[in-house]
Amino acid sequence: MSSTHTHFAPTERSLQNRVSRLESEKDALVSNFNDALRRKDEEHALTRIEMSAYKLEMQNALNDIDSLKKENDDLKARIAAYAASLEAACVGKGEIEERMHSLGIVGGR
Repeated sequence: MSSTHTHFAPTERSLQNRVSRLESEKDALVSNFNDALRRKDEEHALTRIEMSAYKLEMQNALNDIDSLKKENDDLKARIAAYAASLEAACVGKGEIEERMHSLGIVGGR
């Protein structure tokens, strides 16, 4: 048995060394993979945060645009009302002046 053991012992040591080396390589690969996966998860989380901030900024901008449109519409309506009031006042003044003129009242000031 000694000669058989002597014959197979180097092969067994070689295989054990190979298994040890492969296990070390596997551990290194798993560690590298886990590090890379952690970095990608962090990058993904940061990108999602950035996207959420961008969406919020865009929604705020859209809200501002809607608010400005409403304010613009309100101002247009107020200007139209003022213009109509001014026109009515001018027409009324013209009618009063014509009536005063027809009654012989000149220069009502």
